[in-house]
Amino acid sequence: MISDFRAQGMHTILITDLHIKKDPDHGYVPYDSGIKNDVFVKNPDGSTYVGVVWPGASMFPDFTLSRVRDWWAASTKTSSLWAQRASGTI
Repeated sequence: MISDFRAQGMHTILITDLHIKKDPDHGYVPYDSGIKNDVFVKNPDGSTYVGVVWPGASMFPDFTLSRVRDWWAASTKTSSLWAQRASGTI
């Protein structure tokens, strides 16, 4: 797909959203796996930091830890990627 865009003179920028929706008790594998492997950023009191982004309450992998980077790499090998289109750009 990207080579087709390039052939038409278009440029692409690939992004990934580095947050995971807080979605307990719904079988959401990225969340469940992250909780099980204790990969999310912590508050000073040790609780898991929760921020609000486009899907709502979300948690963020702590990429300062090598084990979390390994977890993310393994997780993204088995996940599907999707294209997010900004309105009006294509």
